[in-house]
Amino acid sequence: SNGNSDQSFTFELMEAILTPIITRRCYHTLLVENDFFDSTCAKLILSKLLGYLIIAGSLGLKLPQILAIFKAKSGKGVSEISYILEIAAFTITLVYSVNNNFPFSTWGDSLFILVQDFVIIYLIFKYSHRINTTFFAASAVYFFIFFLMLFGFFDLKILATLQGLTIPLGISSRVPQIIKNVQEGSTGNLSFLTYFLNFGGALARVFTTLQELDEPLFLIGYGSSALLNGIISLQILYYCYVKQPEKKKSQ
Repeated sequence: SNGNSDQSFTFELMEAILTPIITRRCYHTLLVENDFFDSTCAKLILSKLLGYLIIAGSLGLKLPQILAIFKAKSGKGVSEISYILEIAAFTITLVYSVNNNFPFSTWGDSLFILVQDFVIIYLIFKYSHRINTTFFAASAVYFFIFFLMLFGFFDLKILATLQGLTIPLGISSRVPQIIKNVQEGSTGNLSFLTYFLNFGGALARVFTTLQELDEPLFLIGYGSSALLNGIISLQILYYCYVKQPEKKKSQ
């Protein structure tokens, strides 16, 4: 009897932990009925795994870029407007997701990328000697608006409209960098690894969004993000490994 109650408690605990993650239906299908070939639940589990892998990967996603700037003591080649626009886009996605109670597996990476973007912007401004009153005032205004949005002071309809703006914001955050690379004929201190991981993460997010959310805005946003990060990754490869050796040969 004691063994049965322990077993019952274990199952109840497992159900309490797993149901919010994989849904009650999939918990019963997979772990009660032992039907491991249910395609809907298999896709959901794959989506959850991918989602948490993306979040784990996002913890150090911008680290190569941060280290490249820190090592060079310069943000040369890095478009600060791109990062400011990316901060705006990730901020909106974060607050929209939290206010809509979306699963953490579908947006957790936005939080960690946001923190790293702040570090990059801080380093760009630090090494160009622009950490001043204006910088701190702008930061204070940003955090004030951020917390108002996060804690529900903005109507959901307003947040939905803002989420729609993340698509042009996301595109705008990458296009200046693409243009800058072409104009300078160089990608400066841009990190290939950072942009390639961004590309892969965005592609994976297209899949997780299709499985877990009915959000066309997220789909378009992640699709365009994958395309533009792919272009920048190719530019870095071209300017570092094709164009540079050509220059050296001609010299």
